[in-house]
Amino acid sequence: MIELAQADGAGIVALLLKFTGLVLGSLCGTYLYTGIVLHLLANKTKTPGAGLAWVPIGNLFLMCSIARRSPATVVLLLIPIVNLVAGAVLWMSIAENRGKPAWTGALVFIPILGLLVPFYLISGPPADPVGTPSAAPPVLCPNCRTPGRPGEAFCGECGVALPSTAPVPVSVRRTPALQLAAVGAVLVAVFVGGSSAAVWGWMGSALAYNPPKRTAPALPGRMAGTMKEFPVDSAPTSPAKPDAVVAETYLADGASSKVPEKWLPKGVDRSSMPKRAKSLTSATYRKKKTDEPVVVTAIEPRDPGGDLPGTLADDITKAGGGTKTGIQVDSPTGATYTGIRIEQPTTQIYILTRGDTGTVIIVLATDPSTFGTADRLAENLGNGLGLAEPDTEENPNPLFLLPTTLPAGLELVDLQSLTAEEVLAQAEWQKAEAEASSDAQARKALAAVRQLLPERWTIAEYADGSGKQWRAGVLDYADVRRTWFFMYFLKSLLTAAEMRTVTVRGVEGWLIQDGSASSLVFQKGPYIAIVDAPDGTPAERLIAFGDVIQL
Repeated sequence: MIELAQADGAGIVALLLKFTGLVLGSLCGTYLYTGIVLHLLANKTKTPGAGLAWVPIGNLFLMCSIARRSPATVVLLLIPIVNLVAGAVLWMSIAENRGKPAWTGALVFIPILGLLVPFYLISGPPADPVGTPSAAPPVLCPNCRTPGRPGEAFCGECGVALPSTAPVPVSVRRTPALQLAAVGAVLVAVFVGGSSAAVWGWMGSALAYNPPKRTAPALPGRMAGTMKEFPVDSAPTSPAKPDAVVAETYLADGASSKVPEKWLPKGVDRSSMPKRAKSLTSATYRKKKTDEPVVVTAIEPRDPGGDLPGTLADDITKAGGGTKTGIQVDSPTGATYTGIRIEQPTTQIYILTRGDTGTVIIVLATDPSTFGTADRLAENLGNGLGLAEPDTEENPNPLFLLPTTLPAGLELVDLQSLTAEEVLAQAEWQKAEAEASSDAQARKALAAVRQLLPERWTIAEYADGSGKQWRAGVLDYADVRRTWFFMYFLKSLLTAAEMRTVTVRGVEGWLIQDGSASSLVFQKGPYIAIVDAPDGTPAERLIAFGDVIQL
């Protein structure tokens, strides 16, 4: 499930094709409905050319004929906004021609009810709206008032000549088009505006979200201590703030590192980190999104007595040269950090070791415009709570989405909190785009994935003490309505799985069991949470985990 949340390209393409099929199906249904309605109305109003009901554009001319309005009205039907008023005029005219109140024709603009209005207009006997002669009324003798018989020229009683008679045409009342347009414009505005407001209001209330008061997540002591090494920028204006975070614990032999290559200085091989360190936490700092990041990395050496800082410095200077300068930093909290600063033409690197714990800190700036920020961050190591700074509305901390307490036996091992921009800048993504450049289908898949990326995702891995892993992911789309719509896409991807509805954190969630793992998915506010547990995990335990995610 977490892999699914990270967007499988083929799955997204399949989903988009399914959505396209639904759209085409809806268009076909609309075509059939329109054809049937216009064909029946043409027959009921004795309008020639009923077959045009099945011809695109031709059906618009047929509609004008049924309404007994000028064919030029078709031009108005092709103009946005104006077409609503023109359509109201036509439907109100059709209602009059069928002997119904004109206003009933405008009801077609009411959602759902509007689908039934044409069938109401079809009801009743056929009629010719142009008008047909009616039988002549009885003729009375002007002298004795005796009714004359049909065909008589003189009164049978007094012999006085009878007046001539002629059939009286019956005409249908025709409201002027301008009057109908004015009425139609008002009715359309009321119906469309009212319906839109009602739908928008319903969605607003249904998707209303009030975030909870979040507290510090449950972190192992080792990781919590490392996160406090991270500095809080002391700049009085526009301080740099942590953006993306990767924290890893290397428990098993052969463990790999997920920290992006660009976050480490050139010459430092991330694949060697599991051999050199027990754990690593790395974070990017930016003043604004468009800035190049300054990266701060805290490393817990695997060999406390070794010379990891010296080894790293040698690797860096061997790869890119530079000038080394000894440096000491006295933290505001009393800790002392010693090490070196490496200056290269476009890069500045600090490698510092905390004297009492042996933690190694790397501060990396790869753009001269951020050298000042790197200097301040190096000078402020350990000056606050670092990455564990409290979550506030002004300064949200994505780590505070993670659970404050954990089911018994679980411990956080690794976590990633990455923005979409950070993911797109990673070497793996760039490589995928390069490989897809000659494959049209692969390009479409990558484009689809790019559109569906959340603003940020935070993924945490937990160990349960028996070698089995749990994973929890929170996808942040930043907008509640966008999240709501994407959730339906995600549900469509999961239709093949065995799902059952559950309640988690006060909202509807879906429990999926596919034979290899048990997963829980739910959406609340702008977030989608996904929890993966080992196969056979009781549903109650999985739901209990979901209930402590701070959404």
